[in-house]
Amino acid sequence: MSPTDVGDVVRTVRADTLGRQVDAASRLGVSVSMLGDLERGAGGSQLDLTLQVLADLGLDVVLVPRDAARSLRATPNSATPPPSDA
Repeated sequence: MSPTDVGDVVRTVRADTLGRQVDAASRLGVSVSMLGDLERGAGGSQLDLTLQVLADLGLDVVLVPRDAARSLRATPNSATPPPSDA
């Protein structure tokens, strides 16, 4: 996932749930320019670096609605290695 991918998801969810950028920014407590930057994938070097480190470690970032995330956490994950006996 790239910063642009994150921005696309943020834009879609914001438009569907909070409407206009100006209204969403006010409700979220951020500036319109910050929200716009995030939606354009200009999230800043920290986001870029974090996503790159995760990718280099072979990890994917998946954005899901919070309700779906709760369900995922409750489901055993076969990709999670068993605890070490050491």
